[in-house]
Amino acid sequence: MVDDEYGGRAARGELNMSLDRSLKTSGNLKGKRNVMTRAERIEVLKKDKKFDPKKDSALGLRKTRVVE
Repeated sequence: MVDDEYGGRAARGELNMSLDRSLKTSGNLKGKRNVMTRAERIEVLKKDKKFDPKKDSALGLRKTRVVE
């Protein structure tokens, strides 16, 4: 058991800090995403025949439009 000024509660994760109302989320992300993950971008580029996994690197990909 850890003895600290909180009686070991901090080490056991029993102390919780409050979160400001403006920082809380409503649970789900309810908006249009304006970025794509690297995997999504690679798929779009493959469909447009602008990415070849054998020749091209997954780093430094071209810009792609967000698919809605």
